Amino acid sequence: MDSNHDFSHFTIAVIGLGLMGGSFAKRFKAIGRRVIGEIQKLAREQHIPKLHAEIYSFNAQSQRMFERAGFHKAGDELYEMEL
Repeated sequence: MDSNHDFSHFTIAVIGLGLMGGSFAKRFKAIGRRVIGEIQKLAREQHIPKLHAEIYSFNAQSQRMFERAGFHKAGDELYEMEL
């Protein structure tokens, strides 16, 4: 990413992960954690102060993954993280 851009005026960056469940879940679990980590790293580099993630209320596995990554529940299906 070009470091000449200033994204500090952004207040929110949205993470959108669409990983398949079922037999693919284990394979993509590690990928999901890496993607979240890379998005957090990029957001910090671009001075984006907050990340939000919308996670369906029935998706407990994704909720735990985001909580382990430092997000906290901010609404029924909303998780957020201050950077």
